[in-house]
Parts: sequence; structure tokens; C-alpha cells
Amino acid sequence: MRPIGMFSCPLTIEIDLERELDTNRNWKRNVKLAERNNLKCDPILQPTPEIVNEIVSMFTEMAELKKLGYQLSAKSIQELMQSPGIRTLLVSNEDGTPIAARIIHIHGKHASDVFAANSNLARDCGATFFLMQYIFETLKVEGLQDFDFGRIPPSSHASDNVYVFKNSARGKKIQYNGEWCSYRSKFLELSIFSYKWFKLKKQRY
Repeated sequence: MRPIGMFSCPLTIEIDLERELDTNRNWKRNVKLAERNNLKCDPILQPTPEIVNEIVSMFTEMAELKKLGYQLSAKSIQELMQSPGIRTLLVSNEDGTPIAARIIHIHGKHASDVFAANSNLARDCGATFFLMQYIFETLKVEGLQDFDFGRIPPSSHASDNVYVFKNSARGKKIQYNGEWCSYRSKFLELSIFSYKWFKLKKQRY
């Protein structure tokens, strides 16, 4: 049965790479801003410790700003970046300083979002929009069919900004199958829901 509360996220946004991108005006404005700031995007073929530490540092800045409840480990990120199907892209400003990064996974004709890391410097120059535009255009040239933006729903807390950003790409909203459960008693289900809601203070999504 569907559990009380449904704490797992049921929504993602998918970009059809076989069609022309139909981003909103804010997206287009930020891409032009990035171009005026002479930003540069490069794929990372060899994840050196320096690059890994830069990504972890950028993610830490982003996590503090968006009040995320987790951090990245340099060791796990380096192993992830060296895994099959994983691709990492890094945006630098005109001074050569890394300001944004994206880790994606490619499987056949499909790509999906894994991790994003944006420094505070990336917020004022359109770096994230520029990076995603680069990813979409590159994957389209390579013949991929779609890009899954990763599960992120609208919300009433800080992560709603992430949803607003991804939704500005005007992709197709797709609902995942979601969460299912099997409890021996209704009392046990209510107890676990109460623990998640009142003790762990979990958000709905």
C-alpha cells in the first residue's frame, strides 16, 4: 500500500534532447550573462585530487546556502568520477577559477543528473544555466535522446529554488512510481510516520 506521508519524491523533469530546447526567458538571459562573463566549460577526463577538492568545496558552499542536510566526501566523489558512464563537467570564470560543476551519468541513449556543485561566485554570472545549456547541446550532438534532471519536486522550503531552476528548462514532468510499504498493523505504520514527522522532522519531499 501507499504509506502515510509519502516521504519519497515522486517527480522528475525530463528534457527531450531530440527536440529544440525551449527554455524560458530567465534561462536565456542567464546564458547570455554567462557568455558576457567569458565563462568556460570543460569536461574533466582525469579527476585530480585538486579538482575533486574544488568540487567538494563548491558543494559545501551550496549546501550551506540551501540548507542541505548532507555533505560530499572527496574519496567517494573521486571514485564516482572514475566509474563507468560517469561524466564530470566544470565551469571556470575568466580568471580560471572553478565556480560550478556537474556530474552526470550516461547509459545508452539516456543521461541523468547525479550531483551539482555551485560556488557562491556562480550565482551572479549565470554559471549553472550556462553549464546545463552546454550539457544539453553536447549530448544532443552525441545523439542522446533525453536527460533526466533527477527527482526534485516543488516544495515549501529552500530546495524549491532547485525545482524552479530545473523547471525553467521547460522539460516534461514525470511522476515516479514512488514509495510502497507493507505493515503488519496500522498502529506500526502510524508510529513510524510519527517518528519520521515529529522526531526526524522529515519534509514531505
